[in-house]
Amino acid sequence: MSSLNPLERIGKQIREVLELHAWAGDPRRRVVEVLRDVHLPCPESLVDVFPWQLSGGQRQRVMIAMAIASEPAMIVADEPTSALDVTTQAQILALLRELRQRRGIALFLITHDFGVVNEMADRVAVMRNGVVVEEGAKRDVLARARDPYTRRLLGAVPELRARTIRRAEPYPPLLRADHLTKTWRTRGRLFGRGREVKALDSVSLEVGQGETLAVVGESGSGKSTLARALCCLTRVDHGRADLHGTATDYLSLPARSLQPVRRAIQLVFQDPYSSLNPRRTVGQSIEIGLRANGESAAAARARTVELLARVQLDPAAADRYPNEFSGGQRQRIVIARALAMRPKLLVADEPVSALDVSVQAEILDLLDSLQQEEGLAMLFITHDLRVAARMADRALVMRGGMMVETSSMERVLADPEHEYTASLVRAVPRMTEAGSVEMPALIER
Repeated sequence: MSSLNPLERIGKQIREVLELHAWAGDPRRRVVEVLRDVHLPCPESLVDVFPWQLSGGQRQRVMIAMAIASEPAMIVADEPTSALDVTTQAQILALLRELRQRRGIALFLITHDFGVVNEMADRVAVMRNGVVVEEGAKRDVLARARDPYTRRLLGAVPELRARTIRRAEPYPPLLRADHLTKTWRTRGRLFGRGREVKALDSVSLEVGQGETLAVVGESGSGKSTLARALCCLTRVDHGRADLHGTATDYLSLPARSLQPVRRAIQLVFQDPYSSLNPRRTVGQSIEIGLRANGESAAAARARTVELLARVQLDPAAADRYPNEFSGGQRQRIVIARALAMRPKLLVADEPVSALDVSVQAEILDLLDSLQQEEGLAMLFITHDLRVAARMADRALVMRGGMMVETSSMERVLADPEHEYTASLVRAVPRMTEAGSVEMPALIER
């Protein structure tokens, strides 16, 4: 999403590659040809659109088209699918596999997802702290890893298997939302007509005290809009929601009356790098909510130190700035900030999608332990069914703003009712053993 210039049309950006490499043929014809090669629809008209008019998967296809435009011998793909939903990821991986076979292009794939490694690689090199700790054929590395670090990475990969049911009886009610509807409207240029996108189409859900409900779907399915609506960060057009089994629709309350709701529902954002103010210390970011709710400076500081210890960080971190921490540490800080208000419901919007597999496992374990200790309910939003299976009791599957199905996590994985849910399950990269093909070396290490 950040690799393309938002102010330049797609065709011009690909043509720039051809000009820099002194392409001899007709550049526009070549641009259309590579857009067709990556299976983008209507390539003749697509050359004149801007990046922001395309989906995340389409933008990634444009980047691949740009990479193959000058007919390279090798593509270096640096985490090409980590920010994509599971169905789009499957399409991009299939495209890279096809280009490799059809054009004979070597692929140097950088990834933290061992499912992707298993589906794409012939050989694997595992790196730690700038050093290759293990290298070999895919089958040998995945099935018979020698290095402890490799074994630890493999052990951190979540499995596509529902977790053990914690309790047989129903959870006491906490949140109920009925028929949430939200339509986004864009203005047309001058006298042109705008466009309407229905982000939520009559979505209903229930979350019990101490329960985890996973909201699963591809990009643009309405998951984040649902999270923001339930946190009162986006106003819905229709629908209602109540907390603690009351009959009060808190979504209709004026902003000045929402303070108790905002304390009860806290949001953990997707990107740990942009969700903290870089000009505030970690302590200031956590304390600000406590001070706004009337706590003294001493009490807020004591609570901050306690929370940093709870998320397994040194209390001295309170006096440091976000840029001094890794992505995993920042996500722990964001979780501590959310816990500061002693919420009843934690809304986690893709909280581990930007993290590598080992850090991802640490954050999931942390959320799991905090949930059990605090009795928290969680609305866990993710496009990764493996993460959903690791965390959730039940799943709500969304597509195009609509609720496709909702059921126990075990049933969604083993016996999905809807074909779309089945397609999501099939698209998950697997860790089952696959064959390997020996290839002649293009470059030496």
